[in-house]
Amino acid sequence: MKIQGHSNSHIQLPKSVLASFSTTEVTLNDCGKPLKSQFVYKMTLDGIITKENIKKTNTEFGYYEDIIEQYLNTVETNFGETKKKIIDSAKNNEIELKLTDIDAVKKYCIFCLLRSPQFVAEVKGNSIMMDALENAPQNAVIYSYLQNPKEVDEQFENYTNITFIRNESKINFILPQLGAIGIKDDSKREFILPITPTLAIMLTDRETIVSGTFYIGKIDETNVDNLNKLAIYEENKNNNEAIYAQNKEDLLRYLPFLHMLN
Repeated sequence: MKIQGHSNSHIQLPKSVLASFSTTEVTLNDCGKPLKSQFVYKMTLDGIITKENIKKTNTEFGYYEDIIEQYLNTVETNFGETKKKIIDSAKNNEIELKLTDIDAVKKYCIFCLLRSPQFVAEVKGNSIMMDALENAPQNAVIYSYLQNPKEVDEQFENYTNITFIRNESKINFILPQLGAIGIKDDSKREFILPITPTLAIMLTDRETIVSGTFYIGKIDETNVDNLNKLAIYEENKNNNEAIYAQNKEDLLRYLPFLHMLN
């Protein structure tokens, strides 16, 4: 592949999101000094499970042009700050969000989708722009958005209703490489963004909430299991590379389901 930029890009999931699904291990570097590293478990769509360093997994040098990488860093930084606020305050069962926080969640969700052209084509329907870009490289999709964000942004204009889902079951949320799980509801689509093994954000357009206090709903084991299976199904359908999890057991649970799909 031709090098586009000059940095080691996380192709889809940013390191800050992977970190919330990681465990920290201490190893010794070449000089014998302790070195902390964060690892996640990764399951490819052919069922191979490996332990990966979050700094290296799903990365490629020069994958994005510098201008795109810089914009992605801004989006991911803003979302990371909002994500930290959500995680820190989730224990109180209510979360205070500002308009900038809602915008950060929405923009991150848009860029999750823009990194998967097949998913974009489905969400956008018969859009002329996305039909033309359906088989284009990732850079072309995102670059087109940066040049003319209006068309995509209008599709998400009313996505201002945010609900937080607390997972108190024995099954952890897994993390799709796309970063978002799409749930169709009649003619609309809801997006669920797992941000830790026990906490997720749901973004919908059913109501308009400007800002304020957002409450947390609980989800039972059956619904967690169904949501994880939906994540695997969509990753498989959209030809993404992998599913991530904090523990190996979280992925082994879904090997039979993955084999059934293939």
